[in-house]
This record gives sequence, C-alpha cells and structure tokens, in this order.
Amino acid sequence: MTAPDAVLHLERETVVHAAPNAVRRLVADVSWWPLLFSATVHVEVLERRTGTDRLRIWAFDENAHRAGRPAVRTWTTTRRLLPDTGTAIVFAQDAPQAPLAAMGGEWRFEPREDGGCRLVLAHHARVSEGTLADHPWIAAMVTRTADAQLAAVKAAAELGRGLDEAVVTAGRAARFRGRAAEAAEALADADRWPLLLPQLAGLRVGAAGPHAWLLERSGRPFAVCVAPVVGRLVVKQLAVSRSCTALTGEWTVRPATDLAGSEPVEEVLVTLRRRGLTAARGAARRRLLTALTRDTARLVRQRETAGV
Repeated sequence: MTAPDAVLHLERETVVHAAPNAVRRLVADVSWWPLLFSATVHVEVLERRTGTDRLRIWAFDENAHRAGRPAVRTWTTTRRLLPDTGTAIVFAQDAPQAPLAAMGGEWRFEPREDGGCRLVLAHHARVSEGTLADHPWIAAMVTRTADAQLAAVKAAAELGRGLDEAVVTAGRAARFRGRAAEAAEALADADRWPLLLPQLAGLRVGAAGPHAWLLERSGRPFAVCVAPVVGRLVVKQLAVSRSCTALTGEWTVRPATDLAGSEPVEEVLVTLRRRGLTAARGAARRRLLTALTRDTARLVRQRETAGV
C-alpha cells in the first residue's frame, strides 16, 4: 500500500474568455505545444486510435542544464480525449523516471455562464521511495509547469481568430545529387553542423540527451535540436527576437529519384519548414515574415551547396 504522504494531488486553474470547445481543440492539437509552451521542444504522435493518442515529448529543462545534467528530457505519455467537449483530456506517463513511480493528470474545460471557460490542469504523482517531503522539487516543478501552460493556453485561446494571424510560416526545398541515407546521416551529425551552416560557427554544440543536442551562444542556451527519426531534425530556438515569441523548424531529407534517359540519377530532396509565433501585426508582421522566408531560403541554399 502506498503511503498518503507519497502521493501528490495538485490542481491549478484559470479563467479563459473563450468557449470551452475552442480551448479544448487548442490543447488537443499537439502541433501547437512547441509554440505555446516554452519548455516543449517537440511532440511526436507515435500511435493514434479513436479517442486515444500515444505521444513522445521532448522538453528543455533549464534547471537540469544549470546543474550540469542532460538538458533535454523525453518521455512517452498516453492520453484519452473524452468525447464530451466539456470533459477532460486525461494523460499519464508510460514509464516515469525515478523517483516517480506514477505521473499523470487531466485537463478540464468547464463552461461558465458568461460563455467562457474554467480551465483546470490537475496532476497526480506518486514517488517510489520515501515521501514527497524527500523530493520537494516535484511539487514545485508541477506547479511551475502547470501555471505556465495555463497562462499560455489562456493567452492563445483569447486571441480567437487572431491566433492564425499570430503564426508565421516559411518553407523551402532543394534537390541535389546524392544518397538519402548519407544526407540523413549528415543531418544528425552535430559535429558537422557548423561546417554546413556558417551561421552556426560561433555556437557550441553539445549532447543534451538521447538524439538531442543543445546549441549555446556565449554560454547561454540558443536552440535545442532533436532527431525523432532518421532523416528528420527538429529545431526549437530558445533565444528569439522581440517580435517573435517562439520559433521552430524541421529539416527533412528523403530520396527523390528521377530518370535521365536510361540512367537512374539518385537525388535527395531537402526541406526546411519553419513556424513562428508573434505579437506583431500589420507592417511589422509582414517584415518578420519576409525576413523568415529569406532566412529559410538561405539556410536551404547552404545545405544544397554543402551537398547534404
């Protein structure tokens, strides 16, 4: 039997001036998480069945980085999306890391008379050894994370249709001769990045966890890269400009074989897609989009020139 003082139950909440079903859709769509949640680097959908998702999440842990531990944590979680729009999205980690024996919770979207939503983020956790008093950082971490996520969802949901305008996207692709397997290997070779992309020459690249790297500039975290699968590299920039509150990108390489006469020509298609969140509007947003598009094209040209 688990001792009561080894179990954590914690609920945090906020009022969102948006309809519950709109708030629920936002939380349910994991493609938003890296833009909304500052610690979330990437979310990969591993399995999707009716009403149930299994996800792998990568997150940047600034406290671990400061303590000299691997700065990127990753775990898998299973969540259930209950059919009633006012009910919870329930989640639980599949294999929590010690000292946690269990970690899960739920999002609740409770309607208010004014048409808004009482948004609740509840967590439960259980430690495998000792009591919660032996691990005070657990409650502090859960509280800090929950408050930040609630605030982010509230801010995004209350933009309403303006949320789409707050997103800027850019993409570019290039083809070159070569083998896709070799290009994919180069994509995940962090030691080669400064050679392939000159603007990274001043950055320090270090391992930050399994298939994860941290880029630092002048001793400060600049970006996190993770390789979910061979041939893909996801980047989340931690240091962004004033006009851009979040910036993510994804490199992909895949074979693109054409026929030139009777001789097959093996080619590689390299693609970079980037997505940012901004508070800029009007002319300022257009300038940001232009700069992002120009920079994306330059990055792809440099990859193309390097041949990987």
